[in-house]
Amino acid sequence: MRNVFLALLGGMAGMAETHFHHLQLNVTDPAAVMDFYTSRFACERDGADALRVDSGWLLLRKARRAPAARR
Repeated sequence: MRNVFLALLGGMAGMAETHFHHLQLNVTDPAAVMDFYTSRFACERDGADALRVDSGWLLLRKARRAPAARR
């Protein structure tokens, strides 16, 4: 399974030297996001709004709606 941090950050150069304690995402459906990430990446649920990933967390914050699309 791929590392979720690398996937979210697009495999940035120098990631081997970088450590993240957590990343926070605003999402409209936290349960669906948790299902997506746990089925595709090496991570596990850690409470109702967090995923444990290697040496950090992916925190999910419930948003009322998705942001408007940019043109």
